[in-house]
Amino acid sequence: MVTKYFQHVLALVFAVNEVNQNPKILPNLTLGFHIYDSYYDARMTYRTTLDLLFTAHRFLPNYKCDLQNNVTGVIGGLKGDTSHHMVDILGLYKIPQIKARNILYVLFNQVQQLFLSIGTRERRVHPLSLCNDPCHRGYQKQKKEGEKFCCYLCDPCPEGKISKQKVAGFLSLITVFVLRTFIKYKDTPIVKANNREITYTLLVSLLLCFLCSLLFLGQPTKMTCLLRQSAFSIIFAVAVSCILAKTITVVVAFMATKPGSSMRKWIGRRLANSIVISCSFIQTGFCMLWLGTSPPFPNFDKQSVREEILVECNEGSAVMFSIVLGYIGLLSFISLSVAFVARKLPDSFNEAKFITFSMLMFCSVWLSFVPTYVSTKGKYVVAVEIFSILVSSGGILACIFFPKCYIIALKPELNNREMIIRGHHKLSAT
Repeated sequence: MVTKYFQHVLALVFAVNEVNQNPKILPNLTLGFHIYDSYYDARMTYRTTLDLLFTAHRFLPNYKCDLQNNVTGVIGGLKGDTSHHMVDILGLYKIPQIKARNILYVLFNQVQQLFLSIGTRERRVHPLSLCNDPCHRGYQKQKKEGEKFCCYLCDPCPEGKISKQKVAGFLSLITVFVLRTFIKYKDTPIVKANNREITYTLLVSLLLCFLCSLLFLGQPTKMTCLLRQSAFSIIFAVAVSCILAKTITVVVAFMATKPGSSMRKWIGRRLANSIVISCSFIQTGFCMLWLGTSPPFPNFDKQSVREEILVECNEGSAVMFSIVLGYIGLLSFISLSVAFVARKLPDSFNEAKFITFSMLMFCSVWLSFVPTYVSTKGKYVVAVEIFSILVSSGGILACIFFPKCYIIALKPELNNREMIIRGHHKLSAT
């Protein structure tokens, strides 16, 4: 036995075992091997080559008897004569042979270098195998020629194609924080005074509004085209319905305080819940009719941008799209009108004023959305829609809930029954 050649065999065994044990190199694949000795004899070379291809030890030309090995490639002998004898048989069965141009040394060295590089990078980045730091928002990955797959450059994104996911994620986290705050302080006067159930519903719908903007990102598919406009329309209808219910509740509660008023029977959760359910149900009916008659679908736009083909969502029926948007506009206009009338009513925390500001921002955004949407083409349409969703939802969140969170977190002395009664009498006197 030649020790030098035995080291080659050990290198092959070690390399194959290391590859099989590391899921990062060949995931879902397992390498196997068979090692035979040619004894530097042509007759034994032919014999061992046939042994490599068959396992029944019966060599019938052009037949594979019983079980056979599933050989995908063969490494030739260490000497050229051995490889030439092997190719006579392997060529008949179209099995590739790799000459042994120091292949074992190359294989061992490459595997060893790969493990060293992986270990180094892992130690470095722990209503991940990375050669460099992750790309920041506004930049895209560009592969480095001649480098590993995990090495890339960060090139600026083309104009109009910058992802805004981190913006939507940030607003979603703020909404979750506000919802958690209101649930934690659910028994305090400032939360109880404004219909907790409707408040929770409004916060959940705002959270879904922020997440809904993510449906507008990425390559449109049949499912995303069906979901994004209908989901956005229904969720926004729920959010605006909640605002309308809160505003009407303030007006009805004030009118019920008058002597002999017949509005007292409308005081309670039933009125607010009925407004939210009925208004949302109407919008759901519009969306079902839209999806049932002429639903949105992916479309290839070859006209908007020269030398580019844009994949976008065709809204299907423009009439139904206008109806669902118009319905949201109608609800927001009614909410704005009622809140404007009720802004000077003696409400303990003056919520009608905050609703008025939020609805003013909401209506302003969507009034400017309509002409902008009509005049915008191509990839900028999605940017306009995402901007409108985030700004209008963020306006509602900021105007209605931030003042209350400020009192809960920083002015807890105002969050008590005595301050509510005092504020009520002061507003009444005014």
